[in-house]
Amino acid sequence: MTQASERQIAHWNGRVPDFGAMRRLLRKILAQKWSLMHGGHVLYRTLLDGILAHVQFANAADWLELLALQDEALDWTTNDKSNLAIEFKTYCESGIAEDGRNCSTVDEMNDLIGSLTDLAKGTGINFSYDIGLLSESIAELEEERPALAEGGDIPSGTSFSVPLSVVVVTDDDVRQMFSTLKDELTEG
Repeated sequence: MTQASERQIAHWNGRVPDFGAMRRLLRKILAQKWSLMHGGHVLYRTLLDGILAHVQFANAADWLELLALQDEALDWTTNDKSNLAIEFKTYCESGIAEDGRNCSTVDEMNDLIGSLTDLAKGTGINFSYDIGLLSESIAELEEERPALAEGGDIPSGTSFSVPLSVVVVTDDDVRQMFSTLKDELTEG
């Protein structure tokens, strides 16, 4: 079991772990009392240490998971608490801005605003400046939408037999499309 956890952690090197999935896995391990007494404790701690070694990759949504983890983790140490606090402070000072720069769609910006709002509620930290910047970016993106989306700026004398419309494809639409494709490939 320890080898599997070490392979999983090695797989994360250079990649962002799914902190939410890992938190759920740790909860499941914790719920298996027999397993904890028969090697599961070492597995649990190995995974927890791996998660903590990769928190520099966490975004706002991940921090919601990580901050909740400290209240439920087995054998949470003062060193774990201190390191997590330092990394969260670093995230607040520079990581939020990086998250904002990594957002390329209005949906991503809205998701970040939602996560920051939840973080503010959970931590008492005021993220209104960062939320304001994201809101401004959303407004700018919406203003930059091409005039053709609204039917404006169409050259005179141009006729279309099909009405113009804008199809908005969200991240969820793309995930659903690939999920359906994956299901069809698996069944076939």
